Amino acid sequence: MNVKPIQKIPFILLTILSMQTIHSATATPFNGFYAGVLAGAVRNTLKGELAVESTTLKAKNGHHITGFLYGLMAGYGQNLNGFYLGAEIGIQSDTTNKSKKYTYSASGDEAEIKAKYQRGPAFTIAPRFGVIFSGSYMAYFKPSLEISKDKTTVSDSDGDSESSKKKLKCVFAPGVGLEKAFLNNLLLRVEYAYSLGSKTKVSDDNTSHSVKYSSHAVKVGVAYQF
Repeated sequence: MNVKPIQKIPFILLTILSMQTIHSATATPFNGFYAGVLAGAVRNTLKGELAVESTTLKAKNGHHITGFLYGLMAGYGQNLNGFYLGAEIGIQSDTTNKSKKYTYSASGDEAEIKAKYQRGPAFTIAPRFGVIFSGSYMAYFKPSLEISKDKTTVSDSDGDSESSKKKLKCVFAPGVGLEKAFLNNLLLRVEYAYSLGSKTKVSDDNTSHSVKYSSHAVKVGVAYQF
């Protein structure tokens, strides 16, 4: 039995609507929730200060420590006619927890102090502001806050006397990045971030030693968009 042309209209409309929905999803990426992983390299800059009573000395040598960075991320965003507005949370850690010696000089005498700055896993939260171009690319700015419980351990050069301090830190880490949408549901990004860092002071009697860190990080991430 042949189907009359008028009976085919609902099927034709449904097909057109489905095709339009698929086209809209493809034409407007960067919409909705996403979750993924990230990895990269981080370079920490560590500077030391030694305070003895009312005298403060800066270390003659600073240190740069390079390590591996890894973490998880999740967020939500909207493509608003070519402009992107979203928010992201994450957790990340790195491998830069190493002991270094700091040399101080006063009145011709030198002293060495061994210190280790250990960042705990950092919880990150940030808005993301972006511009979408060429259909599937987005350049964005991400002013992050990183919250971690950091530990500073200080000892003399022989390691005979040691003291440490843990403190909850909240630091500002602005970043910029480029993100690519592909295969409808995948997002690939490259990001640079600079952490302004923080200072931790360990005191003992009339002497205190502090270490200030800052860092540069380059990250690559991949996420699935729901």
